[in-house]
Amino acid sequence: MKKALQIASGIVLICVAVCLLSYGLFGYENAQSQDFVAGETESVCEQGEYDQEFKFVAEASLVLYVYGMNQLVHQINNIVYNDQAVQPEVVEQPSKEQVAQSRMRSDVEIELIADLDKIIDEIEPSAPIRLTHWERTVIANLEILSNCNREFVFRDRCGFNRHGELRVRLSYEGTYYVEYTAPEEAYSDDCPTGTRTFMAADDIARFLLEEEQEKERKQLVASLMERYQSWGIPGPVADSFHWQYVTVVNPEKIFNGNISFEYSRRCMQDRRGELELIGETDDEYLVRYTIPVSGTGVVCPSGTLHFVPKSAKIVWREQMMSMNEQ
Repeated sequence: MKKALQIASGIVLICVAVCLLSYGLFGYENAQSQDFVAGETESVCEQGEYDQEFKFVAEASLVLYVYGMNQLVHQINNIVYNDQAVQPEVVEQPSKEQVAQSRMRSDVEIELIADLDKIIDEIEPSAPIRLTHWERTVIANLEILSNCNREFVFRDRCGFNRHGELRVRLSYEGTYYVEYTAPEEAYSDDCPTGTRTFMAADDIARFLLEEEQEKERKQLVASLMERYQSWGIPGPVADSFHWQYVTVVNPEKIFNGNISFEYSRRCMQDRRGELELIGETDDEYLVRYTIPVSGTGVVCPSGTLHFVPKSAKIVWREQMMSMNEQ
């Protein structure tokens, strides 16, 4: 309230200063115009009186204007900078009714999951659905789970490893109750084997579609590699020219020191490397990357297979030589 009054007083002072200045200018100009119309000639003393009066009004209005502006700017700065930093954030506390409703929902969920766990013991799970990427989820297990000396409890979050599998235990009106099986190599943030959670039907359909697309992609790479090996000669070569991230499509793990890259992982292609053409589709090249020096970290190792879109307009050295001969 005090700051609001000080801001208001600053605005009032500025308005008064503007009014005084306008009054002085208007009076000075009006006096001069009347004397000019009447044809009277002012004495030097009379002209000096007019100038002195205008000078006093102008100085008074200037003082009021500067003081009011300083007051206004000072208070605005306090509100913008100091208030936001000093005043604590007010957190609205939930009401007793909201707390009671939240506890009631938790109790209903726990009772539902307990009933589901009794039912699924008598039901055969579905065929495994292989994951193709990492996925975060919320644990629905009522018991404590552990992975790499870390414990997970009900409603904790963990990650599905892309090498893990899901099995549908129950489905009801577009919602699936699924159980996860972790791979042998898992990280501390990964969900442990036996993790159960709820998933929408769209997520399950997406997993199945991505699994089918990955199978087709791997079959394509295998057929292009088989055709390349039947040639018995190396393919055309081009320079990589620039650094860029690429997606690995090697069927087996490749290593750069102690760092491994598996199918669908990304690594950095060095601009000093070479690309050998292995095969092509209607809109892509399958290339094998070779680097003359050993890289470190996320740099792709020699032998990395990846696809390059034909829109990249790679110029193979054989084409470059023929263009130079022409």
